[in-house]
Amino acid sequence: MKFFNVNEINDFQEIEIFGIPALFTNYRIDRSSLPESVFAFDVRCNCGNIDFAAVEHTVIADYTGTVVAARPIKMTKGKKWRNILGNYNFTGCETTFDRWLNLLHASDTKTKRRGAGNRNPDKEKPVSQWWNSVEFGIMEKITGYRQSDFDPAEGYQAFVDACNECWENFSKKEKLRIWENYNS
Repeated sequence: MKFFNVNEINDFQEIEIFGIPALFTNYRIDRSSLPESVFAFDVRCNCGNIDFAAVEHTVIADYTGTVVAARPIKMTKGKKWRNILGNYNFTGCETTFDRWLNLLHASDTKTKRRGAGNRNPDKEKPVSQWWNSVEFGIMEKITGYRQSDFDPAEGYQAFVDACNECWENFSKKEKLRIWENYNS
């Protein structure tokens, strides 16, 4: 088995698992390369047609991939695993660990500073307006896509379409968190 430093992996998939922001990779991660603020879990398949059957601290056989989560995932009481069927959602965005961690820490800092109960529901409308006027450089930071990887035809429309698709896969809560990160 080969283990990779978390910073060697450049194609993490953003995922939400049990409501926790996380990243998924097919690679095994060297746990010592992770900061203390995140948690790693392996994903097990069921040897049938289900690639995402359970999450465990370590999987040797029937390994599907690794999840790096913003918070610990509680295992089933009395077990060393937890069934994840129906409890995960891929956002459709690729990113690097550093980009994800920076967005995560920026969000946590702002939430602690403002207090959890100070969210304004009237902010949802400006979030959409902001996204529709954001510059390409910010789109790159949020989605993990690079403008230079797309055809410049039609003003990089393929890049914009990919970024918009990624944006639409974020939850309202995630969009608000991102908007607050760039507008405070």
